Amino acid sequence: MIESYKVVAGATHLFEEPGALEEVARLAGDWFEKHLHGPD
Repeated sequence: MIESYKVVAGATHLFEEPGALEEVARLAGDWFEKHLHGPD
């Protein structure tokens, strides 16, 4: 089940625009930190 999704404004499917790939990487990192953290 998808709870939410993010749109990188102005990005195409290859994320070739300046800064687009970096934004996707940041969003992915945030998701991994939230959902796949290890024991405290």
